[in-house]
Amino acid sequence: HTSGAQPCSSYFTPRTSQLVGLAATCTWTDAATLLTVTLSSGATLVPGDNMTLIDFVAERVRASSVIVQRPDPAPVPVVYAVAPTSINSGTSFEVTTVTSGDAGRTARFTWSVASSSNATIAALSTLLQGQNASSLTIPSSYFTPGASYTFSVVATNFFDVFSVPVSILVVIN
Repeated sequence: HTSGAQPCSSYFTPRTSQLVGLAATCTWTDAATLLTVTLSSGATLVPGDNMTLIDFVAERVRASSVIVQRPDPAPVPVVYAVAPTSINSGTSFEVTTVTSGDAGRTARFTWSVASSSNATIAALSTLLQGQNASSLTIPSSYFTPGASYTFSVVATNFFDVFSVPVSILVVIN
């Protein structure tokens, strides 16, 4: 084995090298039984991916590939939402989130809405179904004056670990 960090392309097939990022480095540790991979920018490796070793490395470690596992424990995302608690009728509603625990990649967001008044939320629910961004702007046409709405958001990191839902109550004046 080679000591010191080497390009991961020295150990993995071209497809695997792309998954870890083209500038990723690999270092043998623990008497050549543990290969540490330092991901680089552009890495798309996720749990469940198959990392395939090139032939001479596979012969040395007696394995041709390894399935990527998520860390244990996996980081749990935490989401914070910033939004007004009331808006005037005819005003768009804007909510922005900030997350931690997203494991260095962009989290996915799932939005939902409920109303404690008699407001119809079907169109609003349909609008939210396709949203997975960290912020929302909802046109005023989706709101009923005098109604209140509770928006909930959950963040999911690339390990498929979910945050605790965060709710935002907004009243339409």
